[in-house]
Amino acid sequence: MALVSFNGKATTDLSKTNSYETFSSKVNGLNYGAGTNWEGALAAANSINFNDNDRTFVIFVSDGNPTEFVGGGNGLEEEPNMTNCYNKAVVESKNLAARSDVTLY
Repeated sequence: MALVSFNGKATTDLSKTNSYETFSSKVNGLNYGAGTNWEGALAAANSINFNDNDRTFVIFVSDGNPTEFVGGGNGLEEEPNMTNCYNKAVVESKNLAARSDVTLY
């Protein structure tokens, strides 16, 4: 398992573990931050390599609309900002979903 958190930017909080306790501790330690960078989170998930042949399942969860992207966005839930940020995230989600070894939820 791995964990990517995101607000204005994405952070790989945990690159690899098979320990539920380690993963759960990281999840429970997450804090709220300003902005919501879907694109960055999806790109970070796409960059994680488990170095095995197992199928990878990416479960994407967000508490807000996309308001930032890599290199842009103003962090506000207003138009056209959200649409611009969403469109950047769509491109990155398609990159991730196009991988034959990944299922994106």
